[in-house]
Amino acid sequence: MAPAVLIWRGAIRRFLFPLPMPSSTLPSLAIPPEPRSATADAQCEPDGLPMPRRALAVAAVLGAGMLVVLDGAIANVALPTIAARLRAAPADAVWIITAYQLAVHQ
Repeated sequence: MAPAVLIWRGAIRRFLFPLPMPSSTLPSLAIPPEPRSATADAQCEPDGLPMPRRALAVAAVLGAGMLVVLDGAIANVALPTIAARLRAAPADAVWIITAYQLAVHQ
């Protein structure tokens, strides 16, 4: 497997399954934190999404990113035909794609 694929796979794995930070590496604070009541601890929720929803969120973001790249590639492949039919200069053809991508992705 390519090194870039292995790096991304490791980054995604660390995002989905974060390792707890050992207390010895936490910085010491000069002012001790105020004690919290049991009711305050019960009302607090953990940060982030639970695991099944976290994986779905990552998949949705990655899928959306892939579709944006694919859409841009399709528009750039069709650019010569679009420019010829609109009788646009090459410099104007760039603006056609820019306007399309702004209209679709906003």
